[in-house]
Order: sequence, then structure tokens, then C-alpha cells
Amino acid sequence: MQNDWIKTQAARNIVGQFDERRPAWLWSGDGQELIWCNYAARLFLAKQKKSRIKLAKQVVPIKGQVRRLLRLGSIGLSSLARVRFLVGGKPVSATCSCMPVVFEDDKAGLLVVGVDPIEVEIFENANLPDMD
Repeated sequence: MQNDWIKTQAARNIVGQFDERRPAWLWSGDGQELIWCNYAARLFLAKQKKSRIKLAKQVVPIKGQVRRLLRLGSIGLSSLARVRFLVGGKPVSATCSCMPVVFEDDKAGLLVVGVDPIEVEIFENANLPDMD
């Protein structure tokens, strides 16, 4: 993930999602690169097992999904959409708030925030390592 975007106007819209229980991802305009995600995004589709939390595989938007949502959206305005992801090669969909953003270099990105929060028990007990 890259960190240059944090100094942009778009970052001001995103910082509020940092410690939310709703999963949030910031994708590059082509949907190929995950620029940022919050703690809850790492717990998307996680399951509570006996003594541990089983995490889902990496979440990736279905090809063309991000471009389509950027094309249909307005910069800085969020709208609800049913977003389709591939999680470990299996299709999954979730209702999300999607907001197109623009970075300093005039490149577009898409902030995707899940409507449904992560369960409190999973969110508080996950104890995930920091991301690089």
C-alpha cells in the first residue's frame, strides 16, 4: 500500500473511517491496487472459532467494479451500491457507501465503506498485527 495520499484533500474524507467498526477500503481508480484499509476491513467476513478468529482471504473488487462506480459517481459524494468482491476466489457482495476521491496527482480513487459493521466480539478480540 502507498502512503502519499494521506496528505491530500481526499485524506480528510477518509480519516474518519480509521477506527470504525465498518470495513473501509481505498482503491486506486483501476481497482488494481489497495491504497489503504482500516482495521475492520481486515476482519471482513471473519468468523469466531473456539479460541481464535478465522480471517477471510484477501478481499478484491471484481474486475471493472471500481471503474464502473467511479464513472457513475460524483467526486466527494457518497452513494450506496451493492459491491461485488472476490474473497479467496469466491464471489461475495456487500452493500457499501462508495465515494469517488481525487488525489494530488489528479488520479482517481474510490473509498468503499461497508454498511454493516463487524461484530463487536470479533472486532475487539481480533488482535491483528500492524500492516506494513
